[in-house]
Amino acid sequence: MKKLLSLLTIVSIFAVSSLFTACEEDEPALPDRPTITTTGAVAQQVAINSTKEISFGIDIPGGFASATFTPYGGTFAAPGLMSIEVGATSGSLTGVFTAGDVPGYGQVNLLVVDQNGKSDSGNINFEITE
Repeated sequence: MKKLLSLLTIVSIFAVSSLFTACEEDEPALPDRPTITTTGAVAQQVAINSTKEISFGIDIPGGFASATFTPYGGTFAAPGLMSIEVGATSGSLTGVFTAGDVPGYGQVNLLVVDQNGKSDSGNINFEITE
């Protein structure tokens, strides 16, 4: 009988502790990853050595942390990067693409990272013409 009573006591303690553990608050869910909006999938035409101003719209529920631009077929300057503050949840990043001296394909790739380490990337494509 003592063994049964001891077993029931242990089971009761386990059940009560499980109840309290289950009632603890869950970790808050992290916000969705950033999303980038561009001007469309159609390549924009730009002449050799000419410039084209472009803009990326961004929505960052987790708060803006950083952005990295990678150009192909030319160069890209983004003075507008300073217009969005760390922690902002939306905005736009603008800059100027300068086409190289070879006709063909060009692109600017944007990678945005939020304060939780989540990211998204988007591209604006160019057809570099003579």
